[in-house]
Amino acid sequence: MKFIEQSLEKHFLRKHEKIIRPFFKERDPFYVALHSMDALHLHTHPHVKDKIVEYTLAWGAGHSHRRILDKLQEREEMLENRLSLALGVETILFLPTYQKSLARIFKQISSLPIITTSHMIATDEEIPYRKVPSFLDDSLASQAVEPVIHYMQTVDPLDEARHTLWEFCYLSKELRGFTVVDDLYTFTSRGKDGFGHAALKANADLLIGGFPQDIGVFCAFLGISHKLKEYLLHTLPDLFRFSLLTPPLIGAMEAYLDLIPHFERQREELVEIETYFALQTRELPLVQKYHLFLLPLHTPAAAKALQSRLYRANISTTIARFGDPSLPQYYLKGYLHHTLEPQIINEFAALLKQFYTHSEMAHFY
Repeated sequence: MKFIEQSLEKHFLRKHEKIIRPFFKERDPFYVALHSMDALHLHTHPHVKDKIVEYTLAWGAGHSHRRILDKLQEREEMLENRLSLALGVETILFLPTYQKSLARIFKQISSLPIITTSHMIATDEEIPYRKVPSFLDDSLASQAVEPVIHYMQTVDPLDEARHTLWEFCYLSKELRGFTVVDDLYTFTSRGKDGFGHAALKANADLLIGGFPQDIGVFCAFLGISHKLKEYLLHTLPDLFRFSLLTPPLIGAMEAYLDLIPHFERQREELVEIETYFALQTRELPLVQKYHLFLLPLHTPAAAKALQSRLYRANISTTIARFGDPSLPQYYLKGYLHHTLEPQIINEFAALLKQFYTHSEMAHFY
């Protein structure tokens, strides 16, 4: 397998040498990827690579019409069972995308807008009871009025309420809301055996998580009940028709589940790096929650300028936009990982401070 992998890599380099070689000559090979959600850098682990190659050689790289005959469907079901046990949910439903898929699912469950933790607890108005479809609980269907979704992110640097997960789930259940916990950012880096802050804790109707896009494609998943899964598959067939996992992705996720519980030392290192990063950037208006950080920028031009400057220093980040679409707030968004060295953090913090104090950037503010 190693021989095949190396041969394919050499063939690719020879085929695209004219395009690739100049890039590597101009760019420093040392590269800091702060755009990656993979806080433990598991996508570079040999076990993950071996699993991807193994599944690719056995079943190919794309979708197969012989999934059941080739026992690939059985492997996918085993993956769902392993993940559901780790998270403490009934079953798992994989999503082809994250935000667009969730928007359609929320719309299917409820016609009302999402109510966040701060809105849910701060409001003086009486929140209507959840409309409980018959597939969830027939005994409560007669009490239903209008459906309400209570939504919480376990990692939300912009959430000023900062309610605990237990408080949120308790209040949501008391208000008979449909409880949604988004634990996307802490999968692999926090919680019981590294399976997320909400693993085995969240008393939620819907638990959201996801594998990092570094394994080839971003794959979100929902931890839900069997009845809700059947309902969504029945009412949104076009959404899940093309969400079958490819063999390489199944292999990569199996490898992740093998490795995550054994990376406790790396998670401790990540916590130390988060603390050191917060100390070095304390003079900046930077918002940090665990390994996720956001730096507010007033204009898209400022965001682009800072991202370009960091790119020239071989540091990759992303630009995020939140708030009212008519008056959005732009942020430089990044993720820390356990392999970051103090020197790199110091250089990164210095670049951010220089950007904020540079006279040429004054017109952006």
